[in-house]
Amino acid sequence: MPTAQWQHFAVVFRNGIEEVFVNGHPIDAIDLYYQFLNDTVVGPIKRIPASTTALLIGSWRPELGYPSFNGALDEIRFYDRALSITEIQQLYYHDGYTKTVINNPLTLTLTGFDADSDALSFRITSLPVNGKLFDLDGVTPLKVGDVLKSKPSNQAQLVFTSSTPGLDDFGFIVNDGQRDSSEARYSIEVMAE
Repeated sequence: MPTAQWQHFAVVFRNGIEEVFVNGHPIDAIDLYYQFLNDTVVGPIKRIPASTTALLIGSWRPELGYPSFNGALDEIRFYDRALSITEIQQLYYHDGYTKTVINNPLTLTLTGFDADSDALSFRITSLPVNGKLFDLDGVTPLKVGDVLKSKPSNQAQLVFTSSTPGLDDFGFIVNDGQRDSSEARYSIEVMAE
């Protein structure tokens, strides 16, 4: 995984089988290995073992000298049910998530917030892989670095369209005239019909 940037990591146990998602996308859990109290490498978890051991987040077996997670953890959540892939993607793409069908121009609204009520601008930081972004006129294509002025003061609009079904997303940064926000992501699920 890349370092020096936030990553969204989700693990779901559904019917005793582990599903792992990084940044909203499923990954092959075969690459993940776990150790339990008997220090046996059990490979990808197929069943959740019963245990009275304390749950540790960001650390594993400190009494045996295993290293702790070297980074920051934020917004840790536990659910009493297995989340669907759509729910996991909505958590990752909490800055925006919607669905559309192919070749259907869709107007998207980007929203920001400034405690001082300063006017905001929205800068495109990455483009969709398959789809295209346009200015609100639906004709002028947007590119990385383009800035949208907010109207009203905390929102900007643009148009997305794609002829390829699947999950797509783009990134943007909000600026209040003094500082940039962290990058936000907007995800669009494009369906065949």
